[in-house]
Amino acid sequence: FGGAWEPGYGLRHTTAHMGSPYMGEEGLLNPSMAALLAVRDESLFMLGAPDEDRGWLKTAPRSAPDTPIAIRRDREGLVRLDAVLPARGIRYSLDGSPPTRRSALFEAPFALPEGGLVLARPVLGDGELGAVSRASLGLPKTDWKVLAATGSAQEKDAIARAAALIDGDPDSPWQPDRGEGAPEPPFMVMIDMGAPQRFSGLRFLGRHRPEKLHVSFADSPSGFRHEATAFELADEADSIDLGALVAARYLHLAIEKPGKARFGELELVTPAITVERMDGLLRLSTPAKDLVIRVSDDGEAPTAKSRAAGERLKPRKGRCLKARLFTAEGVAVGPVVTIPAE
Repeated sequence: FGGAWEPGYGLRHTTAHMGSPYMGEEGLLNPSMAALLAVRDESLFMLGAPDEDRGWLKTAPRSAPDTPIAIRRDREGLVRLDAVLPARGIRYSLDGSPPTRRSALFEAPFALPEGGLVLARPVLGDGELGAVSRASLGLPKTDWKVLAATGSAQEKDAIARAAALIDGDPDSPWQPDRGEGAPEPPFMVMIDMGAPQRFSGLRFLGRHRPEKLHVSFADSPSGFRHEATAFELADEADSIDLGALVAARYLHLAIEKPGKARFGELELVTPAITVERMDGLLRLSTPAKDLVIRVSDDGEAPTAKSRAAGERLKPRKGRCLKARLFTAEGVAVGPVVTIPAE
């Protein structure tokens, strides 16, 4: 068999040969441990060379491959950075600039309560950094919970299944039970968003979305104030436009046409902030006429007291700008938008 020993990685089974297809990882690792502990070179490739030939130990150090970085929130609402392939570390930034060797080293999940832009790069074997991965994260859903759901004959199981809709992972869809005796569509879920939210649409992340659903809102679990509105999603569509800014704490979905009966992560859609650069100036705009764009360049999220974005902004050199929407009453709407320095 062939095995490669790399500092920071351990033993890698690289070549299926002779008895190796019939041996598990433990069988490969244990008989080789004594030899590997004695190796002082930076890497080792085991080929069964004779004892008198020591040239086979002198191999060049292998560097970690470039790899994308998966940027996502976990169930606790913290931001996690994971290299798709093994990396020697991950450097990241929150100001919109590409990470450098001096940027923060990812060591533990971190909070990003107002949302924002995360850029990350893998650390390669020679200390250089790989390609940049980026993700714009919305507001966390740590206070969200499913109050009621259908999709299983057992109430607790139905709620547990529907919780995948708000667990922060687009790859773990809500999948109602489709076995014998399972409830038929429509599938219903009622979500408490923890506090009043302001949003203008809904989006299903990942590969799975319903074909037709009814949506209604409420300020209390029993106070849905209007008839549910029906929406249909086209083949390539992943979101629905509610037509106006909605303020509500409770959200009720009734999925009439489930499609493949799997529904990806649910996200709130808020009015966009459009950024235009012209001759060193910035122009920020939003289609929401009743909202104000407020900005800051001190690295912190804008507040209701931050300055309003005028027709033209001249950002300070080397400073990123952060922008956020606010109502006339000073209530924040949607996540922070990070605008990198030029």
